This record gives sequence, structure tokens and C-alpha cells, in this order.
Amino acid sequence: AEFADAAFKMKAGEISEPVKSQFGWHIIRVEDVRTKPVPALDQVKDELTKYLAQKSQQDVIVKLRSEARIERMDEPKPVEAKPVEPKK
Repeated sequence: AEFADAAFKMKAGEISEPVKSQFGWHIIRVEDVRTKPVPALDQVKDELTKYLAQKSQQDVIVKLRSEARIERMDEPKPVEAKPVEPKK
């Protein structure tokens, strides 16, 4: 995150101050800045539909789990420990 924060605040031709990340220290030089064009809806419609369906399913499951009350009726009864007599 530290690296990305520093890099994306810079403009083309700038050199950063030293930036520390989990991988060590970095000096960043931005040579060019480009923006990725927003894809057309037709290109991502299937992916968005799939994502929204999965998200809805996940939300329902999380809600059901949070409201669930589970009781185990077949719990085994604890066994009483009997003293062991030493062998003679």
C-alpha cells in the first residue's frame, strides 16, 4: 500500500523520496502515466451478473448463519473415570 500510495500521487518525470514497504526501501521514478479505459458494459455484463449473484448468495448465507441456533441432541455423555488398581 505504501508503494502504491506514493507512486499514484506522482506525475510523469517525478522522483519520489525514499518509500518504505514490507519489501524494503524504494525510490520511485514515474516515466509515464496512463489511464486504463473503462470497459463497455457489454464486455463486463456477464462478469458483473455472476459477481452480483455470488454476492447475494453469500449475504444470505452469512445472515442465516448469524441467526442460526444449533443444538446437538446426540452429544455423548461423559464417561466416569474408574480408579486403576495397581498390579501385584
